[in-house]
Amino acid sequence: EYPSVTPRVPAAVWGEREVRDMYGLIPVGLPDERRLVLPDDWPDELYPLRKDSMDYRQRPAPTTDAETYEFINELGDKKNNVVPIGPLHVTSDEPGHFRLFVDGENIIDADYRLFYVHRGMEKLAETRMGYNEVTFLSDRVCGICGFAHSTAYTTSVENAMGIQVPERAQMIRAILLEVERLHSHLLNLGLACHFTGFDSGFMQFFRVRETSMKMAEILTGARKTYGLNLIGGIR
Repeated sequence: EYPSVTPRVPAAVWGEREVRDMYGLIPVGLPDERRLVLPDDWPDELYPLRKDSMDYRQRPAPTTDAETYEFINELGDKKNNVVPIGPLHVTSDEPGHFRLFVDGENIIDADYRLFYVHRGMEKLAETRMGYNEVTFLSDRVCGICGFAHSTAYTTSVENAMGIQVPERAQMIRAILLEVERLHSHLLNLGLACHFTGFDSGFMQFFRVRETSMKMAEILTGARKTYGLNLIGGIR
C-alpha cells in the first residue's frame, strides 16, 4: 500500500488504477476504486504484470462473484437521463463504453470504460521477445505514430545500457519523427473536420497529408515508418 496522489494530482487517477489492476499496489485514499484495465470477472489477487503471475498465455477461469462496473455521474443527479454509446459502435475505431448523462439537450456529465481489447504488450515483451524484437512490437502500440513509440523504447534501452547512438542515426530518427508528426497531426485535423460534418476540410487536410506520406515512402520505402529502429541506431 501507499498513499494515493490522486487527491492532490487528479490526472494521476488512471495511472493509479492501472498500477492497482496490474501490480496489486493499493493506493490508499484513491477516490475511484473501480477497475480500469481488467474485466469484471478477473480473479482477485491475480495481477498480470507481477513476476509471480501465472502463465500469461492462458486466461484464468472467471470469478463467479464479479461486481458490475458502475458508471458515475459526478456533476449531475439521479434525474438525468442516460444515453449509452457502445461498447461496440459503428463510429468507434475500437470498443469503448460511454455513458452520457443529459438534461434535455445538455450533456451534464460523461463516464466511459475502455481497455476491452487490451493486448498485454508489456508482458509479451518481457517474457517472449528479445531486445530488438521488442522494437517491432513497440512500433505497433499505435497505428499512426509507431516510430515515436519505437524511438521511446530504443532510447530507454540505450540510456539504461550506456549505448552511444551514432550522430547520423540520431539525425535520421529526428527527421522521421518530424515526418510522422506531420502526417499524424494532419490525419487528426482531417478527422476532426469529418466528425463535425466539414468534409471539404477533411479532404484538404488529407491532400496535404499525402505529401508527408510520400516523403516517408521516399525515405524508407514504405508509407509507414515501421521496422526502422534498432537498439543503437537505425536499420
